[in-house]
Amino acid sequence: MSTAPKLDTWTTSQAEEDRMVPGHMHHWQTMIGHVRERDLRHKTILDFGCNQGGFIQMLFNTLPFARAVGVDIAEGSLAKARARNQFAPADFYHSSQLSSMASTFDVAFSHEVIYLLPDLHAHAKDMAQVLKPGGVYYAATGCHTDNPHWAEWHKAISDYSNITVPHYALDDYAGAFAANGFAVEAKQFRSDGFIAVEPDDKVYYPKLIDKLNYYSQTKILFRFVKV
Repeated sequence: MSTAPKLDTWTTSQAEEDRMVPGHMHHWQTMIGHVRERDLRHKTILDFGCNQGGFIQMLFNTLPFARAVGVDIAEGSLAKARARNQFAPADFYHSSQLSSMASTFDVAFSHEVIYLLPDLHAHAKDMAQVLKPGGVYYAATGCHTDNPHWAEWHKAISDYSNITVPHYALDDYAGAFAANGFAVEAKQFRSDGFIAVEPDDKVYYPKLIDKLNYYSQTKILFRFVKV
């Protein structure tokens, strides 16, 4: 199992960290809507890069599961996830503790996490270890070198990140998982409903059409199936 650093927050700003839950809720809803496995009542779930636990709570409210584990490198965010979890049967651990969970999970998720990992092959190998045979991993990201605004995004993300941000193409994600025993599927994320137009959009989207194109074309949802 690959090692991971221990941080209080993965961003340099607590305010930025706290904005992730409200900022990602619409995208989590879209991601859950794409999940093929609609009956999770007897399934064990992994949220890789769980931050403050918001996705796990939303998933349980939408598709109830038997048990979930959220893992992250940010100890401060994990503490908030534990404190905020009111109803989901979930536990929260540092990522390094996955090493004791071989063949545990039926379905795994990550949202805008895999682009931050220093070694995609190590991550794919880890996921192959913790998923049951036939287990599925849904991983969403719009952060890749095929994104026409990636150069500007990479600088902006690096400025507030406590970790080094790599450069990966979509083929890098797909290739790493194919090489480590997964069947690879992908689709455009395509957020449902209206996209909010926000005051700080121009940090990432020079024009409104750029934001609309990002959520309809550039952001990708991978489905990796352990063979």
